[in-house]
Amino acid sequence: MSETSNNVSNSSAWVYHPVIDLIIGCGAWTAPLLILANPFINSAPQNLAMIFYLLSLFCNYPHYMATIYRAYRNKEDFVKYKFFTLYLTSVLIILGVFAHFSHKILAIIFTVFLTWSPWHYMGQNFGLFMMLNRRTGVEISKIDRSAIYLAFLASYLMLFFGFHTGASLDPYVLSLGIPEVVGKSAKVTCLAMFLLTGSYGLISLISKLGLRAMLAPLVLFSTEFLWFVLPTTLQMANLLDYVPQARYSTGVLAIMHSVQYLWITSYYRKRELSASTNDSSWRLLPYLATLIVGGIALFIPGPWLISYVFSYDFGTSFLVFTALINIHHFLLDGAIWKLRDNRIADLLISSKEKLSESKVTEAFTGLTSWIISSKTPARTLRVVLAIILLIFASIDQTRFFLLLNDTNLSYLTYAEKLNPNDSIVKSRLALIKANANNLEETISILKSALALNPYDLENQNRLAQILVENQRFGEAYDHYQKMLGYIKLDANSWLNFGILATQLNKNDEAISYWEKSIELDSKEITTVIYLADSYFRKSEYAKAITYYESFLTLTLEQTIEQRPTPKELISVALKLSECYVQTNFPEQALKYSEQALKIAESSKDRVLHSFALVKLAELMATLEDFDKAILTYQKALKLDEEIKDNKISSIDWFNYGKILVKANASETMILSCFLKAESLIKNTPGEELTEISRAINDLEKMTGVEKAKIVEDLDNYANKALNLKP
Repeated sequence: MSETSNNVSNSSAWVYHPVIDLIIGCGAWTAPLLILANPFINSAPQNLAMIFYLLSLFCNYPHYMATIYRAYRNKEDFVKYKFFTLYLTSVLIILGVFAHFSHKILAIIFTVFLTWSPWHYMGQNFGLFMMLNRRTGVEISKIDRSAIYLAFLASYLMLFFGFHTGASLDPYVLSLGIPEVVGKSAKVTCLAMFLLTGSYGLISLISKLGLRAMLAPLVLFSTEFLWFVLPTTLQMANLLDYVPQARYSTGVLAIMHSVQYLWITSYYRKRELSASTNDSSWRLLPYLATLIVGGIALFIPGPWLISYVFSYDFGTSFLVFTALINIHHFLLDGAIWKLRDNRIADLLISSKEKLSESKVTEAFTGLTSWIISSKTPARTLRVVLAIILLIFASIDQTRFFLLLNDTNLSYLTYAEKLNPNDSIVKSRLALIKANANNLEETISILKSALALNPYDLENQNRLAQILVENQRFGEAYDHYQKMLGYIKLDANSWLNFGILATQLNKNDEAISYWEKSIELDSKEITTVIYLADSYFRKSEYAKAITYYESFLTLTLEQTIEQRPTPKELISVALKLSECYVQTNFPEQALKYSEQALKIAESSKDRVLHSFALVKLAELMATLEDFDKAILTYQKALKLDEEIKDNKISSIDWFNYGKILVKANASETMILSCFLKAESLIKNTPGEELTEISRAINDLEKMTGVEKAKIVEDLDNYANKALNLKP
């Protein structure tokens, strides 16, 4: 509803009653209803969902019918708004047909619907704000009106930038892809604009009208704040999770908006009848009954019939109808409810005396006149149609009730019998079958659900996960390839796709998939480490460094419980050290190797501590700092004595001997290390023992050192090697 300034008479500021007007018309019930609808507070979300879906029959659907009733019932109005009532309606019907065959068209109209809905809510709130002010009989200046309008506009823009910032992964919702920085700055600017212009406008109006006269407009302004500004502000402060666009077009906000709409349109109809018949009697229930039955006719039969006749997915068809009916409603509503129209202003604002002078049109002639007449055949037709529509509504409500019981196999089986072409029912049946370990049946049901609606991201991912978990890697890979033709994969899906590719030895593909995952979520630590390790194995050390360092940075942002284990951190630090060695940055290599040692020391794990010392010693030897390498290795060997793991000790003694070779130590000390290593695993044949024995024989042949003499006093010789001063 929009408005324009106009001279008014001194009519009452209230529409029905102060309590009704404040609660329903001005939205004073917003806070308690939003709290009630919060899934984190409500202990029975399924019951609440059923209540809201039932309320759709009595609130949401009728409010659409109220606009159609207003525009189509009178011949004069039908002709006056012919562009909307005839031509636009015809275009939207054609568009609806194409939307059932083209997902792109469906995504466009659904995005338009979701983006337009809050604008429609905002426009209605602003129109009612100005109407309530004008009913006081005081003229509102253009400056005050502009200030209030800018505040309302800013509240909508906060949502708009929230909706269209970043990419959309919802296959039914498109995004303008506004950069995060731009989107956040725009929301902050709009918040400031709302506070400044709103404060100015309200203070100015209060000073002119008084606080008491401004009670209703103030409550309405607070409703606008609670609907739009507060949620976005909490999201910006990271105090509230992202609210999907659909939440602003369905659920509790849609209920409140619809009841508000019925509140004012019923008042308009009452005044219209009073003006045309000079009869003050007004029957609300027949009017609402007409809107309820008409609303059912708009939303329910179409998707059910299309689903049955054409074996089309019920949920998708319902989205088409919902989007197009809303778009039609937005356009038609904007045309017919304008306070700049003298007739509208007379009925909503004017006094009773002026109202009696209003020109009211007569009803349609012909078919429309006959249908709404009191003749017996017409009454019979209305009753029959109403009964049929109520049956449709009952079936639809039953389906929704059965769907809410998503763990009850018998309920879902019955829901499938009601409509076998419902992908939502099939997906929930698949969940139950999966929990019962019916693998083949689960896969079959999911495939049939995806045949109906291949754009269901949740079902696509669920089927892929089941195939992977059951090691059907080839099928899973083919499934992911098909998914790409229907939906945009999210970061987690690209991650899983990459892991799957590695199972099939498609390593280059895996890297490309993980890169796409990182583009969508640069803070997904699992993807980062997969990429780092992949580039490390490919010897692309510069790229590996980028991801390993990113991994270490991301660990600092995690809670202590979420952080990788010391072993994982040490592994990353040592790989970074190796990368820097390979890229000729010895100082950085030493830094990360020492960092690995610090992590190992703080972990109090002797095995990790010894391992880190050995790696640091090897790095020092690579850098030809043999003195420090020898001393560091000696520390590791002393830790090995406490660990008492012969295999670890043997390997470390052998490698220590190799470092002594590079350091040009005496052959006796070197052979002592080799013999100590051999003694520790002499009863455990294997590759390690074979290699050590070969090294001993080679050293004996080359140097002529007497092995037997060392063996007789091996512990003494080993101790000398352990305490060797470099």
